[in-house]
Amino acid sequence: MQSSLDPQGHIRITRTKQKLEMPVNSEAYRRVMRVEMFAWLAMASRFKAKDWLQGLESTHFLKFTDYVLGERVAGLRLPSLPGADSPGTQFRPPWHSVLSYEFRLRKEAFRLVNEERVTLATALERVVRDTELKELCFTTPLALSLADGSPTKFRKGNGKGKHETPKGGKPSLKGSEVLKTPGMFAGFTLISTTPDGRQICYAFNSARGCKGKCGRVHICRVQGCGKAHGVHQHKAPAKTLPEGVPTPPE
Repeated sequence: MQSSLDPQGHIRITRTKQKLEMPVNSEAYRRVMRVEMFAWLAMASRFKAKDWLQGLESTHFLKFTDYVLGERVAGLRLPSLPGADSPGTQFRPPWHSVLSYEFRLRKEAFRLVNEERVTLATALERVVRDTELKELCFTTPLALSLADGSPTKFRKGNGKGKHETPKGGKPSLKGSEVLKTPGMFAGFTLISTTPDGRQICYAFNSARGCKGKCGRVHICRVQGCGKAHGVHQHKAPAKTLPEGVPTPPE
């Protein structure tokens, strides 16, 4: 609620929504979780008759936070793939992937509270041990992004290099190489979630495709597109031709 004075001197009270910024690093996330922890502990102390708030302690939130920021999620380190630009370096999960997985953990925790009638304390303990949820919402997207090349790194320039078309015309494609997607993402800014927070399917955006049972949104990951096709089918913006050069027929 926000109060203000109008030109006539009357007090006006309006309902406003304040949107907080997403935590940009681990320390900012830890501060946000401390505030949320104290809020839930205050609710548990105030509403002692609520069964699902029974047994809730600060240790449940601290262990949840340590799991998200620990070596199994945010602190995970994976060796880079052979042929990477910097051999020997380690791949670390992008921060937005960590936050996306953390959001799914909290969402699953409250699903357990609402549908399976467990306490919030039990739900927080169960979600961090849920290997299927971690595979679906964290390790699989992470592996796909690592296979396609780090989502935060893209090749710059005109595309010449190891993906250069060989002399003599069309590139030679053999067997399964026809549907490979590495190199198709160059120059695009990719996103992992929709504006309303839903996860975008990584498999749908690769040449291998998705069977349609993942529960994620099947749209293009290119920022600003949002159409029902994969990144490998996204058309690059047309190049501007010099003045006086006719546009070639399609």
